[in-house]
Amino acid sequence: MTTDSIPKSLRGTPALRSAYGRKHVVIVCDDDPSTFETAADQLSAMNATLVVEREPGPLSALLGRPSVTACDRYLDVGLRAEQAEVARVVEALRGFDMRCEECPQAADEVGSPWLAAREVRT
Repeated sequence: MTTDSIPKSLRGTPALRSAYGRKHVVIVCDDDPSTFETAADQLSAMNATLVVEREPGPLSALLGRPSVTACDRYLDVGLRAEQAEVARVVEALRGFDMRCEECPQAADEVGSPWLAAREVRT
């Protein structure tokens, strides 16, 4: 599966609709997701839901298998890799929170669409 075929947003994915607007989502499509299951409490503390697809299904068809995908609360894909360490996913989750337009750190992100939106409003 090429990177170009991976959607930039998963908003239209029925399996993820319950998290939309509320929580970040970490999707693991792998036969052995134990590394991420062990870190489920850490992910939950970062306002993220862990979604595991152990056997090929609709998420694997969409994202590839094996894969690890992290989405922000609006289901925009921020990280997608065949293999990823939990630390890399945690870093992506922190980035999602930092780019919130109400967050002062967002102003530090040069070229950030959130910064551009804030500048238009002022």
